[in-house]
Amino acid sequence: MSDEFIREIISISDPALLREWFVRRCDQFDLAVVRAIKEWIDEVNRAEPRRALALAEAGLAAAEACSNPTARAWMLWARGHAQMQLEEYQAGLASCDAALALLRSQGNAHTAARVEVSRLFALVNLGREEAVIRASDAIRAALEQYDDQYALARLEMNVGIAYDNTDRHGQALQCFESAAARFEALGRPLEVLRARINSAIALENLDRYDDALAVYTEIRPALVALDKPMVLARNDFNMAVLHFWLGDYARALGEFEAARRAFSRLNVSAEMDQVDLYRALLYLELNQFSEVIATCSEVERRASERGIIRDVILAKWFAAVAYGYRRWPGDWSTAIALLKEAQSLARERDAHLQAARMDLDIALLLLERGLPDQALPLARRSLDRFSERGLPVKQARAHIVCGRCLMDLGRWEEAEEHFHRALAVAERLSLIQLAFRCHHGLAQLAEARRNHRAARHHYDLAVEGIERLRRRILVDDFRASFLEDKLQVYADAAHLCWENGDVASAFDYVERAKARVLLDLISASAPSTSQVEPKAVAAVREQLRRLERRWNAMQSRQLPDPREAPGQERLNGTDEISPRFRRALIELEREVIALRRELQVLNPTLAGLTGEAVLDLAEVQRRLDDDVTLLEYFVDGERIVAFVVTENHCRFRVLEARPGEVMLAVRDLLTDLQAYQPKWDLSILKRLRSLYDHLLRPVCPLLNTRRLVLIPHGFLCHVPFSALHDGDRWVVEAFECSYTPSATVYALCEGRAPGGTRDVIFAFSDGGRIPGTLEEAARLSGILSDALILREKAATLEGLNRHCRQARVLHLATHGHFRGDNPLFSTLRLADADLTVRQVYDLRLRASLVTLSGCETGLGHLRGSDLIGLAGAFLYAGAASLVVSLWHAHDESTIHLMEVLYRNLMRGRRKAAALRAAQMELLSKSEFRAPFFWAPFVLYGDTGSL
Repeated sequence: MSDEFIREIISISDPALLREWFVRRCDQFDLAVVRAIKEWIDEVNRAEPRRALALAEAGLAAAEACSNPTARAWMLWARGHAQMQLEEYQAGLASCDAALALLRSQGNAHTAARVEVSRLFALVNLGREEAVIRASDAIRAALEQYDDQYALARLEMNVGIAYDNTDRHGQALQCFESAAARFEALGRPLEVLRARINSAIALENLDRYDDALAVYTEIRPALVALDKPMVLARNDFNMAVLHFWLGDYARALGEFEAARRAFSRLNVSAEMDQVDLYRALLYLELNQFSEVIATCSEVERRASERGIIRDVILAKWFAAVAYGYRRWPGDWSTAIALLKEAQSLARERDAHLQAARMDLDIALLLLERGLPDQALPLARRSLDRFSERGLPVKQARAHIVCGRCLMDLGRWEEAEEHFHRALAVAERLSLIQLAFRCHHGLAQLAEARRNHRAARHHYDLAVEGIERLRRRILVDDFRASFLEDKLQVYADAAHLCWENGDVASAFDYVERAKARVLLDLISASAPSTSQVEPKAVAAVREQLRRLERRWNAMQSRQLPDPREAPGQERLNGTDEISPRFRRALIELEREVIALRRELQVLNPTLAGLTGEAVLDLAEVQRRLDDDVTLLEYFVDGERIVAFVVTENHCRFRVLEARPGEVMLAVRDLLTDLQAYQPKWDLSILKRLRSLYDHLLRPVCPLLNTRRLVLIPHGFLCHVPFSALHDGDRWVVEAFECSYTPSATVYALCEGRAPGGTRDVIFAFSDGGRIPGTLEEAARLSGILSDALILREKAATLEGLNRHCRQARVLHLATHGHFRGDNPLFSTLRLADADLTVRQVYDLRLRASLVTLSGCETGLGHLRGSDLIGLAGAFLYAGAASLVVSLWHAHDESTIHLMEVLYRNLMRGRRKAAALRAAQMELLSKSEFRAPFFWAPFVLYGDTGSL
C-alpha cells in the first residue's frame, strides 16, 4: 500500500466523507490497508477519543456496506478502543466480543489474542479483576507463540491494573515495570510513559509517596513534548491526588482544575467524573460536606449507568463520610448504610485493603458518637491489615484512630504509644495533616497526666500544623470551612492556659481561632490585579461574569439572554417557581461557585492571603482607648468562655450556661423577632432576660467602661446584645455597644484611614414592595445635604461600582436577603441585579461607614468562626465600619432611627454613640418601645467619627 494512499485517508477529517471514501475504495480493503486504518484511528484515539470513535464508526459502516468481514473485525476493535478511552466499558467490551467472533470464525488466532488483551481492559474497569487474572496465562501463552512483544506489554499493563484494583500493589508494580521494559525495547515512548504513570499509581498505593512524585515529575516534560493531552491530563490528575495526600491543598486544587479543563476540552465526561470524585475527597478535608454529597450522588448515578463499579464504590464511600460528619438528622444512619454498601462491593472485587480503610472510617464515626469500645476493634483490624502489607501511611492513620479510642477508654499508655508511632511516620514523610492530629492527642494525654508543659508544647505544634495547612489553601470559603473541625485544638489549648492562670495565652489562642479567614481578607482589602491578566484568568473571569448575569436574570424571574442560555426555562406562569427551574438555579449557583474558586486558584492574589499576624493580648491592649472594654466570647462543644479586656487588664469567666441551652434560646428569640407580633412582647422580653442571665450577668461586675465592643462567636453573632435586659433596664441604657469578629479585626478597622469624600445613597423600592426605602432616602437627603442620591431605576449595580470608590458614607436602602443554605448568594436587591456577597468582595471601597438598612443584612453563616455574609464582605471590600440588621426591620422605625443616627454623625459624634442615641430615642417613644423596632441594627468595625 502506497504512502500516498495512507496520506489520503488521514487527510479526510470528516467521518461522513471518510465513510463515502471507504465505500468507493472497498475493493482496496486488504489486510494491510485495514491494519493501517486501525493504527491511525488508535493514534487519533490517544488525543481525541470522540473523533476516533466517529472514524471507527465510519470505517465499520463502510466495511458492512462492502460485506468485508476482515475490515469489520478490525473496525470493531478500533471502535472498542475508542469506547474504552471514553470509559464506555460495556460498549467497548461488546465491540471486542463482536470482533473476536469474526476473527475466530476466520481462524485468525493471533489477532484474536490481541483483541483478548483489549477486552481485558474493559473487564478490569468493570470490576471483573479476577476474570482478568484467570484469563491472562492463556492469552500470554498464545502471544508468546508469535513473539508479540507489544501485545505482551499491553497484557502486563491490564493485569497490573487488575492487581492494583484488588490491593495487590506489589504485584501490580512488577507488571507495570515489565510492560515499561518491553515498550522501551520496542521504541514506543508514549507507551513507556503510560506504564510509568501506572507504576507511580502503584507506588502511591504502597504509600511510597516520594517515589511516586518523582516519577510523575520526571515524565511530565516528555508528555508535554509528545503533545498527548489525554495522557498528560491523567498524569496531572494523578499528581493532584498525590499532592492532596501530602497536604498541599492549593497545588492539588490547581492540578485538579487543570486536569478537569483538559478532559472537558477533550469531551471525556468519565474522566471528569474521576476528577470530581477525588476533588470531593479533598473537599472532605475542607468540610464541604453538602457539596461532596451532591457531587458523589451525580457521579454514582453516571458510573452505575456505565457499569464502572470502581467509581460507584468511591462515590458511596466519600458520600458516606460526608453524611457522617455533616450531622444533619438521619445523616449518621445514612453514612453507616452507605459505608456497608461500599464495603460489600469492595469485598466482591477482593479489594480488602479498601474495605479495611472503610472500617477505619466507620470507627471514626463511632468515635464521634461516643462509642470508643465499638470503634477500637475496627481500628485494630484495619491496622493489622495495613501492617501485613507494610503500608506506613495507612498504618499511621489507623494508629491515630486507635490512640483516640484508647484515650477515651482511659488506657493512656497504650494511646500514647499509638500516637508516637503515627507521629514518626508523619514527620518522616512531612505529612502535616497527620502530625497535627498526633500532637493534639499527645497534648490531651499530657494534660490528663497534669504534665502541662508537655501539653502546651504539643498544642503549639498542633496549632502550627493547622495554620501551615490553612496557608496552603487559596480559596476564601475553603479556608473558612477547613477550620470547622479543628477549632477544638484551639479550644483545648486555651482551656489549658486559663486553668493554669495564663489568661493572656488563652486569649491569644482564642484570637488565632476566630475570624482567621476574615482577617486574611480585610488585611488585603482592594487587592490589586495586574493590568494585563493571563489569558486563562481573563477567560474564567469573563465566563464568571456571564454566569452571574444569567443567575441575576433567573433570580429576578426574568428570561435570560437567549444568546447565553437558549431554551432556558423560567416560571411556570404562576408566582411559584417550578421544581425544574429551581434545580436549574441551584446548578447555576454551583457553576458560579466553582468558577470563583477556579479564578482564585489561577490567580492567588485574588484570595487575599497575606499572612497578617494575629495581635497578641499586649498589642490589643496597647491599641485600646481607656474607655473601651472588649467582651470576647468563645464557644466550644462543652462551654462558653468570656474574656473581658481593657487597656489594663484581661479577665475571663467560664459561663455556667451550656452552649446547647443558649443556642436554643437564641434560635427561639430570632424566630419570634423574624415573624414579630406585638402580643409576643412579653415572651421576647423573657428570652432577652434569659440571655442576659446566661451571657452578661456573670461578667457584668467586670464591665467598668461605657463603650463595650462585643466579639461574639458562632451562634452568639445573632444575639442583639443592646437589647438584653437585666430586669431593670436594657443594656443599651448602660453601654454603647458595637460588634467585631475578633479583637485583631477591630484594631485593623479602627486603624483604617477612609479616603471617601462624598456621601452616596441608593434607594430601591423593588417595584413598590418596600416603599419605606424611598421615604428613607428623602429624609436622609435633608441631613446629608450634598449626598448623591440614586433612586429606583438609577440604583443599579453599574452605578454602585462607579460611585462606591468616592463614598465616605454609602447608604443602601433596599431589601437584603440572607441565604442560610448558601451565604455567598445572600443579596441586596438593586434595580438591575441582585448584588451578591461574592460581588461585594469585588467592590473597591474607601468608606468610613456603609449602612445596609434592608432586612437580614447582618446575618452571617459561621463556618470556622468566620463571618461569611454581607457584613464580612463589606469589611473585606474596604469599609471601615458598617451598620446592618439582624432581622426584618420595620419601615417607619427604621426611617426614624436612620434620621437620628445620621443627624448625630453629622454633629461629629462617634458611630457607636450615634447609633446608641438613635436607639435610645426610639426606646423613649411608646410606639417603638419594643426591641423589635429599635434593636435590629448593629455596628460592626470602627466606632469612631466619620
